[in-house]
Amino acid sequence: MRKLKHMKRLVLYISIVLVAPFVWAQQPKDTLHTEIVNVVKPYKPTISDAFKIKDNPEVENPGVSKMPIQYSIQSAPVASTFTPSKGKAKKVSKAKREHLFDNFVSVGFGNYTTPLVEAYLRNFPDRYSEFGAFVKHHSSQGSLKDVYYNTSFYNSGLDVYYKQTSRDVDWKISFDVNHLLYHWYGTTELPHTFLDNFNPKQSYLSIGTGGKVTLYDSFLKEAEANLYYLSDYYK
Repeated sequence: MRKLKHMKRLVLYISIVLVAPFVWAQQPKDTLHTEIVNVVKPYKPTISDAFKIKDNPEVENPGVSKMPIQYSIQSAPVASTFTPSKGKAKKVSKAKREHLFDNFVSVGFGNYTTPLVEAYLRNFPDRYSEFGAFVKHHSSQGSLKDVYYNTSFYNSGLDVYYKQTSRDVDWKISFDVNHLLYHWYGTTELPHTFLDNFNPKQSYLSIGTGGKVTLYDSFLKEAEANLYYLSDYYK
């Protein structure tokens, strides 16, 4: 019986030794680990009711009144040693005045006997009157090559005026005359039978006179009148 008990104990020990590692290996491992959980919720802002604070709130106490505040200032003279310096006007540089001539004469001469003369004359008989004249002449004798007609021309003119000024009224009268002569010679392609019977000469004569009045103390401020006469070679 004692041997049998020892055998049972031995078998029990061996069984425990063999089974214990297997049980330890079969135990579940630690399954706890960290996780990140994102909670998403739409943002819905709300605006709270606002109210304006009154600058001067009304006080429901008729027994309280504001007391008037009085200010008093006692002025005392202060001795000052500051003396401002006198200002000086800054000099302004004046532009050089353009020199104007009362009279001028221009003379020129070019090819094909072409003189050019221009003259402007002005005179002041007294402080309130003025007399002026303008003369011009431009001409040429022509003589161009390979041209069938005469190529001469001239342009002459004369303008004169008289002007009177006063405190209340200014007036001016003028007279002009102009004489022009031309030959239209751009016809080299036409037959000579036609060119012999055609006269390309043309001249103009214009004569004009006029007057102008300017009033300063009247409902009529200005008046002007002109008269012209014009004629040509073909009447």
